[in-house]
Amino acid sequence: MQTINIIHYFYPGTDPWKNIMELPEKEAFRMAAELAAAHPDTASFGRFADFENYYPDRKKADEYVREAFIRLGGKPKLLHPYSFTLDECEYLQKWFSEGEKLVLDLSDIPDDQISFTIGDSCAQITNGMKPEVLTKEMLMNRIAECGNSVEAFLKKSLGKFAYVEVQLWYRPAETFVPEIREAETDDAEEMISYLNIVGGESDNLIHGAEGFKAPVEAVKRRIQASHDADNSVILIALEGGKIIARAELAGYPGARLHHNATFSISVRKDHWNMKIGTMLMTEIIERAKKMNLRNIELEVVAGNKAAIALYHKMGFSDVGVYKNYWFANEVYSDAIVMQKCLDE
Repeated sequence: MQTINIIHYFYPGTDPWKNIMELPEKEAFRMAAELAAAHPDTASFGRFADFENYYPDRKKADEYVREAFIRLGGKPKLLHPYSFTLDECEYLQKWFSEGEKLVLDLSDIPDDQISFTIGDSCAQITNGMKPEVLTKEMLMNRIAECGNSVEAFLKKSLGKFAYVEVQLWYRPAETFVPEIREAETDDAEEMISYLNIVGGESDNLIHGAEGFKAPVEAVKRRIQASHDADNSVILIALEGGKIIARAELAGYPGARLHHNATFSISVRKDHWNMKIGTMLMTEIIERAKKMNLRNIELEVVAGNKAAIALYHKMGFSDVGVYKNYWFANEVYSDAIVMQKCLDE
């Protein structure tokens, strides 16, 4: 069968992986107003000029398609998908007359992270219609019925619609490269917000949702202390100025333990499985070597299989177990103690 592509058209200078619907509502409206004002004569930005009407319809359409996809066996990682089309679309090519396009091979996309509607889902919701949601398997069966020809399938299926809309419910890891840098004291407020978010997304962190209660000045002092030490570092990964992951090496004080540091890491749930943990750990290990550290230590909840696999991949070895060390959801769990020797 021919290669089948999904295509996202976008305006030059914009990021195709930025989705305004993922922003908090107030921030989304602010951003829409800025985009509409900056591009008053560009057709593809017209929806932002009418954002008061577009936003609720887009939100309703995303919810409708997502729920239908879940009923069909989908496991979407996002609340709002990235929008693509099936194959080239002449209509959108005219709409984005001077635009660019992002092309992905359909065969590379996991079946449980992609859905399809015949026609624009938001437009149908706006007009009181209920878009038909297809899985990849359903789509491929229909293409097979048309002699395995995407062109024949589109000619048969589109009718009054301009394209088959594709909803991508995750971001492929290979498309994402975050900004990674050392934390500064000015990051303190954002770091507190981040820590309270991730605390509610996992039972494997030391605090739960809204459980990080340190004042801003205390966090600033912690960051400054890390800067001042020659065996410590706090790294953050950012997207759009927001912290999406954090990693820390906390060196031991005193000459006899100065060559050791403990390690901790966390990642926002909506950025799991995007290799961000690997990126941060790689950078942390390189910095540890430059600081002449000999050993990095960590503790991980025994049931946190994903983290354990990552640590093993990065060269950490199990050196012990703390019995009944962790308490979450009224259950005590063991913690595995790991170590990476940098001089081996």
